Amino acid sequence: MTFNEPLPISTYQGFFWHIVLAAERLWSWSHGWQPASHIRDFGQFFAPTVQLICPLIGFVLFRIISRDKVGIHFWKPLAIATLLAIPNGYIDHVPVYALPWVEVVRTILVVLMMVWSVGALRVSRPHTSTTASLATV
Repeated sequence: MTFNEPLPISTYQGFFWHIVLAAERLWSWSHGWQPASHIRDFGQFFAPTVQLICPLIGFVLFRIISRDKVGIHFWKPLAIATLLAIPNGYIDHVPVYALPWVEVVRTILVVLMMVWSVGALRVSRPHTSTTASLATV
C-alpha cells in the first residue's frame, strides 16, 4: 500500500487506506508518539489484530443474518478466535503469492469452528435407510 497520495474513501483501496491510517494515528496517539514515527512497531501490532478481528467480523455477520441465539456459550467463539489468532509461525512457510489465500482459508475455518461451537452447524452421521428398509421387509 502506498501512502504517497491520498485515495478517495469511496474506492475499495481508499476505504481500507483510511482505516489503516486512522488505526495508526490512534495507536500512535495512545503511545504519545507522532503519527508514523514508529510504523514498524505498529505493523507488528496491526497484523495479529487483523487476524483476530476478521473471524470475529465473520461471526458477527453470521449472527446478524441467522438470528441464532448463542446464550451462555458466547465464550466459545471468542476463545476459538483468540487461540487461533495467536499462532502465526506458518506465515514463514507460505509462498508470498499464496499468503492472501491462506489467510482467507484460515479465516473461513475459524468462522466455521466458531459457528460449530455454538451449535449452529451440526455434523452428524447420515442415516442409513437400507437397514431400515430391510427390517420392514
